[in-house]
Amino acid sequence: AVVSTQSTGGVDREKVMACVRRMERTLKELPVQLSHADINEYNILVDEEHGMGLIDFNDMIMAPRVVEIAHCLAYMIHSQQLNTEVGRNIMKGYGEYIKLCEAERSIIYDLVVSRFGLSCAMGQQKIDEGTANGYVTKCVQDNVITLAGFLRLGRDSFEEEVLKD
Repeated sequence: AVVSTQSTGGVDREKVMACVRRMERTLKELPVQLSHADINEYNILVDEEHGMGLIDFNDMIMAPRVVEIAHCLAYMIHSQQLNTEVGRNIMKGYGEYIKLCEAERSIIYDLVVSRFGLSCAMGQQKIDEGTANGYVTKCVQDNVITLAGFLRLGRDSFEEEVLKD
């Protein structure tokens, strides 16, 4: 499996599962809202004349609002090869409109780890079933590398570099 330490170039399954457990405990206490759940650079349209918009609403879910920003951070941090400045800019822009409470801020790292872990696990399942194409296999490999790097970055560094006010 992708999230075992033996086969994934440094992804520690226990660290991932600890993040999942922390996230699950805290998410239960937060109010939910409609969430796009797939905000990434391919689903954001920018037009100088008409402004900005989102496309691809197939993944919409009811979830705590922090899930939306965590998914966005995960996509952007992945596409920018763990560039925490990108994450800091996203949080700064988001914070101009919505102030996250301490409980929400405390689980952003866990949500990002969980998002990468879920992507890896779902892709690995397709690989194990023999239904994965080359794209899925490449995505799993890339997500494993990003997840391992994100775990090495660690919660403290992430919070200092991305969540500081």
